[in-house]
Amino acid sequence: NVRAGTLERVLHVSDYAVLPAGVEHEMAVKGFGGCWALVTTSGPYSVTLSNGVSGSFAYTARATDNEGLATTSTPVNVFITSPVPANDIFENRFLLGGVAVATTGSNARATQEPGEPNHADKPGGKSVWWSWTAPGSGQVTLATTGSSFDTLLGVYTGSSISNLTLVASDDDSGGNSTSRAGFLAVVGGTYQIAVAGFSGGAG
Repeated sequence: NVRAGTLERVLHVSDYAVLPAGVEHEMAVKGFGGCWALVTTSGPYSVTLSNGVSGSFAYTARATDNEGLATTSTPVNVFITSPVPANDIFENRFLLGGVAVATTGSNARATQEPGEPNHADKPGGKSVWWSWTAPGSGQVTLATTGSSFDTLLGVYTGSSISNLTLVASDDDSGGNSTSRAGFLAVVGGTYQIAVAGFSGGAG
């Protein structure tokens, strides 16, 4: 697997094309855009492809010598996947601060940890985590407004995945399969927030 937006694939021309010996070469790669792009004029003949999007792609390498003779490789099939979210596990939850907080994220390729509860008592998976410390006491409302998938929301206290105490949870109260939950926060209290996809949904 390779990752979108990071290191996706290094193609070595010598792996996929037979190069004429004893002459200078240049290498071009055909990929996302469907056209040839010159990537190097000196060995070693390799290229790092980056900033792609998720999906299946075929790449072809072509080497051309200084006499204009070209050799083209057979297509190399590459499947690019999105990276696992950094806040996939409880230990790596993102910290939130302030009174009115808005954040975005994705649970694509996220997981459900061993011992992690089913949020809103529904089958889920693919959860991501945040942590928020209340700057004051009062009623708090959390919502997954604008999410493109059916979300599950869980709010807890506790410092590890194995000792969480439920504070609030919700499945569909936000409308359009989004979640909305309220609770009474206590100043200085730290609340762990999980968003998951119903039945493994992701977005």
